[in-house]
Amino acid sequence: MSRQVIRSWKRSMRIGAGAEFESAEAAIARDCALALLQRSISFGHGRLAVLRLVSAVRSGAAVPPVCWDYCRTAVSTSRDLELQSLYAEAAERAAAMPSLVVERRGAEHPQSTKDMTS
Repeated sequence: MSRQVIRSWKRSMRIGAGAEFESAEAAIARDCALALLQRSISFGHGRLAVLRLVSAVRSGAAVPPVCWDYCRTAVSTSRDLELQSLYAEAAERAAAMPSLVVERRGAEHPQSTKDMTS
């Protein structure tokens, strides 16, 4: 995948960020956010994946459970308090809007980092 494609996805996310939720631009932004998240996970970029997860949730994308699992693990092994805070923010936002989480059988909603330490 070329760097140009990645830049195009990022550009589409920026354009869609200010668009109405039901607009085509917003839908494209959600798809691009998920594609960037999946790419970060596939390359093993934990910190970047968490940042991409936050962007995906903010865009209104329905994030698959496997992405939440990966990012939860990345956050639990990180000492970066800002990263943990961003993950917790995304988890709280997703929990408040259940449509943002793609359910799987027996899956729970995303946890905040506070829940992980208890």
